[in-house]
Amino acid sequence: MKEIKRRRHHSREYRRQAVELLLTGRPLSELAGDLGVAKSTLINWKDQFLVEMAEEPADVKGLAPVELAQKYQELLKAHEKLKRQQEILKKALGILSETPPASMP
Repeated sequence: MKEIKRRRHHSREYRRQAVELLLTGRPLSELAGDLGVAKSTLINWKDQFLVEMAEEPADVKGLAPVELAQKYQELLKAHEKLKRQQEILKKALGILSETPPASMP
């Protein structure tokens, strides 16, 4: 009689640690064999982990909505400042890259 394989349910922490091991550079096939999971399962865990990390940045984790709004405003101001600085640098580069007049040594 054929034996039915049962799905093993691994905790979220276990999957996160497995993905961290994978991201440190361990070969996929070796790590999957050591953990006793399929390579495709490990790839799925990695994809899920990366999506979760992209959705919730660590620097805003656990902040209240008011604090998030303040942080957003700060980032907007910093972005505008950087854009102004970039424009100044572009203008300066344009001025400095012009060829000097022939009368100048």
